[in-house]
Amino acid sequence: MAIFWNWARTFNCRPRLYVEPTSIDSLRTVLNEINTTKSKVRVIGCAHSPSGLSMSNEVLISMKNFNKILEIDEINQEIHCESGVLLSTLNEILPQHNLSLPVQGSISNLTIAGVISTATHGSGFI
Repeated sequence: MAIFWNWARTFNCRPRLYVEPTSIDSLRTVLNEINTTKSKVRVIGCAHSPSGLSMSNEVLISMKNFNKILEIDEINQEIHCESGVLLSTLNEILPQHNLSLPVQGSISNLTIAGVISTATHGSGFI
């Protein structure tokens, strides 16, 4: 990847290495290789940050392939999923289990890890 842009195309970078691992083993391999160079790593999702937060000229790791829902527990109202699951996916699947997100921002094309790590919030409260 020559240039990585955020969603609004207001920030970009030229990472030395850009990877999209597809399994824990491939992620582990990449991290072990990166560790030998002591490179700085940024983990990215949908690149929706309106700042240079996710930009790096060293290593970018996209978690977009970690997008599986692992378990839905209706009784305890819990869902276990990988970091790259989109809110839009949750909005489609959760109602089938009598669940929903209690609060959501104005955009649903965000990953669950991105929402958690950047403290995205909605207009309501729990």
